[in-house]
Amino acid sequence: MQYSNWAEKELRTLRLGDRRLHPRLLGILDTLSRYPDASIPEAFGNWADTKAFYRFCSSKNVNSLDIEGAHHRETRRRAHQYQRILAIQDITDFNFTSHKATSGLGPIDSTLIDV
Repeated sequence: MQYSNWAEKELRTLRLGDRRLHPRLLGILDTLSRYPDASIPEAFGNWADTKAFYRFCSSKNVNSLDIEGAHHRETRRRAHQYQRILAIQDITDFNFTSHKATSGLGPIDSTLIDV
């Protein structure tokens, strides 16, 4: 199982109840980061790996809040290195569907494409 160094660094403080789960999580994150737009079955490519992902998620030792907490700790650690942090967000939303003069512009994003 190969995984990216970023995930290992990001989750270095995470302690799951079973030591086998940590490398499995790193592999899952590596796969999902390589295919960010894919569904779970598409990202994993076969039923065995897809089923393994779902088994991992349903494990009593896996808690999303623990994973998120490790990420938050690492984010805070990185942020303390700097005097100023810019947290820029863009929540701009455009909807031109009711404007007659703008008909035929096409989809705004891929979720609007009819396949």
